[in-house]
Amino acid sequence: YDLFTISRQAKRRREILAAGRVQMKPARPVSNEQALCAEALAKARAAVSSELSAGRPEAAIAPYRELLEQYGESPEASTLSRTAQYQLGLQLYASGENAMAIRALSDFIRAYPDDAETPAIRVLLGRLYASEGETDRARAFLTEAAEQLADERLAAIAREELASLGASTGDQT
Repeated sequence: YDLFTISRQAKRRREILAAGRVQMKPARPVSNEQALCAEALAKARAAVSSELSAGRPEAAIAPYRELLEQYGESPEASTLSRTAQYQLGLQLYASGENAMAIRALSDFIRAYPDDAETPAIRVLLGRLYASEGETDRARAFLTEAAEQLADERLAAIAREELASLGASTGDQT
């Protein structure tokens, strides 16, 4: 061995050790308070998901309400898995919990915009907004749904809802 090879090997060893030290450090320090908050959020989401997976969607409403009360300011925090969010939104709609149904279904569209169910959910959101008296939002969702829907039956429903909105508000467009 020559002196050049020995120094090159020493340099490689230092680089490998340095890379190992960097990998062991957390990306950013997490305080105990942040860790507890993340754990509480995970438990709140798990409570909703466990009720849904147990086949009790009506029992998932109360834990979802608590989740929204505690973490509602962040849409990402209250978003569940695709299936859970979808089931929950439909259950809230069926239960007449319009405000929470709007939130759950809007979160679904935000989190899963390319999902096959998104256009149908837009029709549902249009109906919900119309029932809440928010005709401009209802019109926007129904128009977008009518344009996106491949299912002609659902597209016809969206167009009928749009027509009824125009008649109920006196619009002659």
